[in-house]
Amino acid sequence: MSNILFLDFDGPLWSDRVTEFHPDNLDLDHPRRGIIHDTMVLNGDTFIAQILSYWKMDDIAVGMLNTLAELYTFKTVVSSSWREICSRDTIECIFKQNNLNITLHSHWATDSHRDPSGARGNVTDRLLQIKRWIDQYDVRNYVIVDDPESGGALNDPSMVTQYGLNPDNVIIVDPFIGLELKHYYRMRQILSMGN
Repeated sequence: MSNILFLDFDGPLWSDRVTEFHPDNLDLDHPRRGIIHDTMVLNGDTFIAQILSYWKMDDIAVGMLNTLAELYTFKTVVSSSWREICSRDTIECIFKQNNLNITLHSHWATDSHRDPSGARGNVTDRLLQIKRWIDQYDVRNYVIVDDPESGGALNDPSMVTQYGLNPDNVIIVDPFIGLELKHYYRMRQILSMGN
């Protein structure tokens, strides 16, 4: 199987600085910091506006991922919790709105099954979901991009190793800044091993 990019959205694509301050994300009627009870519809999916009150991705992050897609063959799997509220069509629509030219895998998202302990939001949830996906589809080369808030155990190399994944293939971004040049070069290095 080709390279797989497991991609979280909030943090890597929508850093805090982009969601809070990008002029295309400002909605004066519904400030992001407030509690919002309205809903919005995109591509037939209905969302709580508090969750999706922003659409404009970080242009630099988009540029980095587009360049990687030009250089290397990879499919993207959504590991973000957005997979629980968005259909594949909506995710592709969001990518198109932001000129993000990456291709989703036919099995486009990790499952949303929780930790066997039943604890919702357990720090190992994201790690277990990615591990199950890799095992199910026999992936040999992958890169995981997440942030420490939603990534939980992915931020702990010993935990990643304990679950049989390579901590060198995990890129954790600062949720305020998002993808940085050092992350881009690390992704290039990992993806080049699978081409």
